[in-house]
Amino acid sequence: CRHSAPTRMAPEIRSSRDLTGRHIQHLKMAIQVDYMVLDEKDRGLPAAFLLSSHTTLEEVFTLFKCIQDLLPKFDTEWVMSDDAPAFFNGYKRCFPKTRAEPLHCQWHVIKNLKQYALDLYGSKDERGKTVATSARNVARTIQRVEFWQKATSLLSDLDTDRDEDKKYAKYFEKYLKSFSLWAPFMRVHAPFNTTMISESFHSKLKMSVLGDNTLSRIDRLAHILITLPTDIGEELRIADRKKYVSGVFRLQAQMAAHKKGVNYGNNGPTVTRDGASNWKMQSEKKDGKSYTVRDHGEEYCTCEAKNLHCIRCGVCPRRFTCNCPEGNRPGTNCKHTHWAIISSNKDDADVPATSDPIELGAALDREHDYWDLPPLQPIPEDATPEQFRDDGIDEE
Repeated sequence: CRHSAPTRMAPEIRSSRDLTGRHIQHLKMAIQVDYMVLDEKDRGLPAAFLLSSHTTLEEVFTLFKCIQDLLPKFDTEWVMSDDAPAFFNGYKRCFPKTRAEPLHCQWHVIKNLKQYALDLYGSKDERGKTVATSARNVARTIQRVEFWQKATSLLSDLDTDRDEDKKYAKYFEKYLKSFSLWAPFMRVHAPFNTTMISESFHSKLKMSVLGDNTLSRIDRLAHILITLPTDIGEELRIADRKKYVSGVFRLQAQMAAHKKGVNYGNNGPTVTRDGASNWKMQSEKKDGKSYTVRDHGEEYCTCEAKNLHCIRCGVCPRRFTCNCPEGNRPGTNCKHTHWAIISSNKDDADVPATSDPIELGAALDREHDYWDLPPLQPIPEDATPEQFRDDGIDEE
């Protein structure tokens, strides 16, 4: 496993009645912690769960201790969570020699910066809304220099005699001290910016499996959590077995970005090669604005079997990055990167290129193009078991 993300599910409060029908005067609260891992196609897989009334270091350590007992050599490149330190500290305590780097969910960081401003100034105060917007813009800025310029500008704006400004400046400075955990330019090679992969699993669990019933019995929930990962794994196995490109959502996003790149290139943007591994790309919407596409080298391509490479131009989301706003999306490349590769010299052995861009719909229709396999054929009624095995289909 290369990447993982432990997250918490919303607390569930349950009450019950005794045999005489009297209401029991206590509430049982269960907090569900999910430990999700990503497969080679960046799809989230639930790997472990913790049901507890608290999520302190000791409880999280118990979760990872169980993982360690089963997989003593378990290791990962990244560990993402919300800004609670207990998650990574518990992981580090179990695996002290890990190579993993901690990351904080960008969505939770922005939410906290905004909520603190609204609570401090008041939800209807225009000053609070302005400060919250400025803090959000800082947290979303990809370019390192621009990030610090915006952060410095916000702190200068908060340098007033107003008590609320002083308190928010101190709060924001605390976040800046840990910028390496959440700043976009510190995670350009990470496969995720947020814990939305876990949130997607939570949504499926709540809405599809539990039927939006948050008052389900704890034993029923435990049973579902034991069996659900196997069901999800089987769904993905079937999708892989049938060679569904549509089952890899980030590959679809790559193809959509390729189409945007072709349209961008057809508008005649100014593209200049800046050295052997950089391209300067003109912005479509902002006059005088340019972005840099960078080739970090083959060693940054950690895609197994090139699962996330663009079908048409071969661009890798780990190897190539861009400092435009769309370049902050993990697992996919922006239109500038696609056009940089498309327009490159095809004789350059280090840079994949293509001369014939295709439409997104046509790419997704020809699913076998990606897998380099012929389209599936109907199985004849008189097929023998040997034919089933040859086709990669189990007898049963």
